[in-house]
Amino acid sequence: MLPRGHVVVPFRLNLTGQMRHPTPHSFVVHLGSRSTCFMLLALVVGLFFGASRSLSAQSRLSTDDSVQNPGPALWWGFTLGAGGTRLTCDICQPARDLGPSADVAVGAHARDNLRVGVEAGGWTHDDDGQRESVYRAGVTAQLSPLVDRGLYLVGGFGWSAYRAGDFRLDAPRISVGTGWDLPVVAGWLIGSQVTLDASSLGSLKNDETTVARRVGLSTIRVSIHLRGS
Repeated sequence: MLPRGHVVVPFRLNLTGQMRHPTPHSFVVHLGSRSTCFMLLALVVGLFFGASRSLSAQSRLSTDDSVQNPGPALWWGFTLGAGGTRLTCDICQPARDLGPSADVAVGAHARDNLRVGVEAGGWTHDDDGQRESVYRAGVTAQLSPLVDRGLYLVGGFGWSAYRAGDFRLDAPRISVGTGWDLPVVAGWLIGSQVTLDASSLGSLKNDETTVARRVGLSTIRVSIHLRGS
């Protein structure tokens, strides 16, 4: 529900602007905090470091091997699901809003158990006529620890943009998650995925006026996907 007042703002903002007093739940690490983002960033960097080593190793293949293996196969995917989004700041309410989410991605196989690529997508929520949206774009990597199993790990980084009426937030983003692939026919996979997108270095603005700094933005997405190669 939108807060009462003469100014229409995202419903999760607390118009009093007052700090909330600590509660027993205050010791829980909030998604979107700087410490959480640093830990997630370390996981993403590790995943992409492994991807870069794999690509570097492939670049050292001999000419004869290159003829036999003309290059990494391309892949593409479409994801549809639901997500819960929240802002984290002194004037933000803790509610996580639910809404539909969708993504598209395209890339190449760095090796048999590693996919890398670019993706773009968004999330939206309608609260009594007030439309909230999050747009995202970036790079992604998906690593399968066991080649013969469907389980895979997700890491990525990019940019997220939050919009709600005159309010906006733009911030760098990191993503981590896990999923499961199930082959259906040759070259086609279906599956499910859980992903966390987290940002913590954005400024929330109303038109050109900054109303909060170092705002956290996080989205938890649960989705199903179709992937081809």
